[in-house]
Amino acid sequence: MLEIPRILTAAAAALLPLSGGATAVPRPQPADTLKVWQAVVSPGQTPVLADVGVDAAETTRELVLTPSQAARVRAGGVRLTERRPPAAPAGHGVFRRYGDITAEMRRAAAEHPDIAKVESIGRTVQGRDILALKVTRAAATTPDGARPATVYLGAQHAREWITVEMVRRLMHRFVTGHGSDAATTALVDGTEIWFLPVANPDGYEHTFSGEPGARLWRKNLRDNNGDGVLGTGDGVDLNRNFGYRWGWDDEGSSPDPAAETYRGPGPDSEPETVALSAFQRRVKPRQSVNFHSSAETLMYGVGWQSTTGAPDDVMYRALTGDGSASAVPGSTATPLSLFGASNGDSAGHAVNVNRVPMVIDEMASCYTAADSDPADAWSPDDCPSEFEFPDDERLIEAEYQRNLPFALSVAASAADPARPASVLHLTAPAFTPHRFTTSAAGTGPQTVSVVSRKSLGTPTVTFRINGGGVRTARTTAWTGGRVYGGTDNLYYDEYRGQVTGARPGDRVEVWFTASGQSSDRFTFRVTAAPATGTLVLADEGAPASRASVYVGALAAAGHRGATVWDVAVQGAPDPLGVLGHYRNVVWEVGDAVSESATTLAVRDFANEGGTVVKAGPTAADGDAVGFVRYWLGVENSFAGTGATAFRGTGELAGVSGTFTGPPATSALFDSLSDTLPADRYPQFAARPAGTYAGLTGRLEPFAGSGMAAVRTPDHRYARLTRTVDLTAVTAAQQPKLTFALAKDALGHYATTVEAHTPGRDDWTTLPDLLGATSSDTPPGCATLLAEHPFLTHYLTATPEGDDCTPEGTTGTWAGQTGESGGWQRTAVDLSRYAGGTVELSITYVSAVTLYGTGVYVDDARLEVGGTPGAATGFETGLDPFTATGPPPGSPAATTGWAQSAAVRHSHAALTTRYGTILGFGLESLPPAQRTALLTRALR
Repeated sequence: MLEIPRILTAAAAALLPLSGGATAVPRPQPADTLKVWQAVVSPGQTPVLADVGVDAAETTRELVLTPSQAARVRAGGVRLTERRPPAAPAGHGVFRRYGDITAEMRRAAAEHPDIAKVESIGRTVQGRDILALKVTRAAATTPDGARPATVYLGAQHAREWITVEMVRRLMHRFVTGHGSDAATTALVDGTEIWFLPVANPDGYEHTFSGEPGARLWRKNLRDNNGDGVLGTGDGVDLNRNFGYRWGWDDEGSSPDPAAETYRGPGPDSEPETVALSAFQRRVKPRQSVNFHSSAETLMYGVGWQSTTGAPDDVMYRALTGDGSASAVPGSTATPLSLFGASNGDSAGHAVNVNRVPMVIDEMASCYTAADSDPADAWSPDDCPSEFEFPDDERLIEAEYQRNLPFALSVAASAADPARPASVLHLTAPAFTPHRFTTSAAGTGPQTVSVVSRKSLGTPTVTFRINGGGVRTARTTAWTGGRVYGGTDNLYYDEYRGQVTGARPGDRVEVWFTASGQSSDRFTFRVTAAPATGTLVLADEGAPASRASVYVGALAAAGHRGATVWDVAVQGAPDPLGVLGHYRNVVWEVGDAVSESATTLAVRDFANEGGTVVKAGPTAADGDAVGFVRYWLGVENSFAGTGATAFRGTGELAGVSGTFTGPPATSALFDSLSDTLPADRYPQFAARPAGTYAGLTGRLEPFAGSGMAAVRTPDHRYARLTRTVDLTAVTAAQQPKLTFALAKDALGHYATTVEAHTPGRDDWTTLPDLLGATSSDTPPGCATLLAEHPFLTHYLTATPEGDDCTPEGTTGTWAGQTGESGGWQRTAVDLSRYAGGTVELSITYVSAVTLYGTGVYVDDARLEVGGTPGAATGFETGLDPFTATGPPPGSPAATTGWAQSAAVRHSHAALTTRYGTILGFGLESLPPAQRTALLTRALR
């Protein structure tokens, strides 16, 4: 491991170790210009530095010394050489390496000892100090965290250089502005401000190395495989390594060491993560900003689950803005869960474990900065990537200024985070009631809710019925449901109480009071209480056609008098006002796609303990909030026709029936537990609950128990080849090769059927007679050609861009890309080869596949004169096909076509602890089977 010098700071009277207990030193006189020196201390020379704890072994140290101090150290026999800033790679003039950043921090502390103190909060994987600068009045003698603290954090991801400049410039503003700018002086004197410009020093320094690919390195420098060589499988994403919700799923972080979001072997496995978390616990900041790039977004709140709010969102919205306005002009303010799922991230851990608020400020991309002034020398075309912000002082300063007002408002908010100093002049309301207009309480109690500022104390529910006398009731803080709620509540919390005494037809006015303050009021109308604990949620736009079928089946199953809620007419049902009065929701969707508002209401219902049955061929479609995926267990779904019967398995075993009417569209589901095994991800456990007759999953064999499969590795050219003897066949007999094809892949890849006469270079590709292929060239065509030059037989790169033409040196292009959504028949015409022989290859060729499991072939047949021959079902092998290697010029193959059983079984139904999802409507089953199914599925 590389030995990194320990960094020390010096004073006029003594050299002091840089640690959490560092002591401030007198301000140097103008003549005592500080410089950075490399000191080599040999055995026998330790007395001159004994007070800094140098051991007897020869050791290299980096010191910040005045000329008089340097003379004293040299007199003691220590060899000193001035440390010049390392030469930056060509084209880099403004951005600074880690050593330059830390030298600036030490100089700032030495030159302003009355307000600044520098310390190491921990060490990196390679032993570098992670330096932080504290700025406050009497910084060295005031205990850390004694005043309301703010932390500015940069470069948690190594490649995001603009974030380092943001924090560095903020640091200098506060240090130099003290005593000259009234607002800055007030903040420094009354609060405590910390600057951590580089949270990932190893990774950040690596991005300056000039090594191939180093500039875009994101992670730390953990050598995951221990081979001593830094490669694509190394490093841990420090913003996915924290303990809170670590490894919650594989979407918000990855278990793959090669992935950019690799979360590490375990929670808090990295020293950089441990150091930052320990720092937060010790200092207890009241505000923090983690600068990233380059999404141009201000993010806050819950990140581990999509579209999930939290009580403290009230203060974050006032601080950052909302969808209509943002505290950083040009950026979008949004809850983190609306931007994208994450887990094990710094913000979630800071709030939920260390009780520290955090906002993520994603700064501008290279493209935006380069495009900001059409008259300057920069163009978006000059950007190698979005992360490589232009190394231009004017553009860097402009980006700093764009984010500066928000950054200052964060520090100004530390004194009272619940009432932030908003640059948009927004106010965080003391109360935010949960409003609804309809209550299904009947004569029973109705739960009401409010998000309230905690400093006001526990609020009281105040209400009156039909304009009568004012009544009150107590509230309690909501502790959460089965999955979410009760967290992210540092300064605000959700409180719930009950309204009682109302009857059907009454109108109830509700508001909340605490510490002499009152909330806005809302009114709801009370309807009759449910006759049964089950609601039919008709979400198809024309519920009368099917809702009555569901009501009748429920009655037969013992749930008489089920209520129907028509989403098309009544809108999404409120989870407290409506759904909270039921035990079960039977959600029939027909052919419609559910809106997010309805889905979120049902998710809240399931979170509170309700049971859900969702049914219909589109039951898994439009899952924008992840409810179907993570609550009902559907990894993927696809629709098909041909299902003639349903056979229940698992918890629906014994429920079987032939579908009424002709085969209709039905959905098949791949279980999430096939991707996230239930033993490691019990929160997502999904159990198969049924199959169809007549409809097969796309990752199961088309027929029988075997198929030919090629998985989706990158950079592959895989052929499934056979030679066909057509010497006794005429063109009039129209010979064809037919087969079933399933494609489960997205990215820069294609499938095609290649053909040539054995021994001749007359290669071409054959179009599908059924229309599945296209002459459109595959995505990433130029890259495909570069990796697989044999494709020039069918494709020609255009002079500019990543495009091609569908003609090559010997043939033309006909291919397929993307997902097939299941099995499809393919047929290619072999008439041109009649009277001879032809070698055919069903080919998979790729550069980079972004998603998917592979490409599959089954039930291959040679057809002559309209008569299909015997099927090749790949039950035990590939014969008469063979798996042939790539053509010359392509990377050597490590995987190719092989015989395979089902890759993944698909199901007509799944069950989870929250309920059941069915890929068909109950109207498809005979009445007795509907009743039996609902009896099994409901409480």
